[in-house]
Amino acid sequence: MINLNRFEIKFVDNYSNIKNILKILKDKNFNICFPNRKISSIYFENSDQKIYLETEEGITPRKKIRIRYYNNNLKKINLELKETVSYNRKKSVSNLSSFHFKKIEKFGYWDKKYGLCLPKIIVEYERIYLINNLNNLRVTVDFNLSFGLHGGIFKKKIHDLIIELKTSKLQNVSYLDDVLSSKRRRYSKYLRGFDEVVI
Repeated sequence: MINLNRFEIKFVDNYSNIKNILKILKDKNFNICFPNRKISSIYFENSDQKIYLETEEGITPRKKIRIRYYNNNLKKINLELKETVSYNRKKSVSNLSSFHFKKIEKFGYWDKKYGLCLPKIIVEYERIYLINNLNNLRVTVDFNLSFGLHGGIFKKKIHDLIIELKTSKLQNVSYLDDVLSSKRRRYSKYLRGFDEVVI
């Protein structure tokens, strides 16, 4: 199991502006550090939709439960539990065997806070990975987002561009504010996906 504790600051734009955003990041000494990947996340929810409601209302602490895999590779699957406490994020990541993946997908995941949670929606997107080695900062840029009900065929595509600054140091959370402050906001892919395909 991997445990991460960090601050995550999000900025939202439209995909049509991706070239300008990448130039801004390059000017701030961010460089691509990893090949682009397609990310697929299956989000879980309980019968009262409590995870969605807590996310919508900004209640902390709150948690998201998801299964994630990359580039459609179902041989390497992770179970991720992500807890939000104000700006701070705590994430635990566990590898799942194919057997356990199918078991959780079919019967659900039991959480101490939310009880039985079943797969609700799937979120897919492409991600660009960048790093600023001078300040030990990472940024991801997500685009080509699509949402669908778990087990369904229909997928809703949107043109949001999500820029996310990740840092373990509180003093670095404002590093991009001088160039992207007008785009800084709360953003949850789960919340957006739920609104698009469930409600």
